[in-house]
This record gives sequence, structure tokens and C-alpha cells, in this order.
Amino acid sequence: MTKLQIQQLLEKAYSSHFLNSIELLVEKESEYKKSDFFKQTKIQLFTLYEKFFVYQESKYSLSNKIDEFINDIDTEKLELLVVDLLERINKNSRIGELMAQLLKNFNLDALLADSTKLQTMLADLKK
Repeated sequence: MTKLQIQQLLEKAYSSHFLNSIELLVEKESEYKKSDFFKQTKIQLFTLYEKFFVYQESKYSLSNKIDEFINDIDTEKLELLVVDLLERINKNSRIGELMAQLLKNFNLDALLADSTKLQTMLADLKK
């Protein structure tokens, strides 16, 4: 049994009903014990399945939490917060001066030239 076959077995067991997954693992246990993976790790198939199950559930749980967070964002409130922040930045003269100074000193041509020099130096180092 290869690692890919073990992975497929775990996935099949995970997607099956509980008792069916137990029967499947019992059926494949002797074949699993002949695998190089088992010989190297000595992890019992049921232990491996438990770890796989926890891994799958935590992956699903994190994905759900992210989806819930995105779906629960109140876009109107977020818009008001952004507008408020921009108004405060606009009222603060120090921030306005800092932004103006940054934009004044921002020289795209110089940045591109420096980038080209850096790429040349890195290419030389790779030789």
C-alpha cells in the first residue's frame, strides 16, 4: 500500500458513515501493516485515522470561521469607520504634511532604477 493509497483510504473512511468507516479500516488493516509507511512510522491505522479526522475537522472549522467572519461584516458600519478615519487623517495637519512629503519625495524612476540595480546584483551573485 503506497502513501497515496493510504491517503485515499483515509479520505474514503472519512466520507463514509461511522460504522462503515470502522469496517473499512478493519478490512484494510493487514494490507496497511505491510506498507512502508507503517514500517517506518509504526502508527496504527486507527490512530492514523483519528489524527486524520481531527486534521480534517480543524481544517473545516477554520474555513467555516473565516466564512462566518466575512459574512458577518457589516459593510455599512465598515464604510462609516473608513470615512471617519479618512476625515480624521484629513483634519490632522501633521499626517497631511507627512503624506505630502512622502508623495513629494516619491520618485518612481529612482525606485525603478534601484530595482534594476538590485536585480543585476542578484543575477551576478547567482553566477
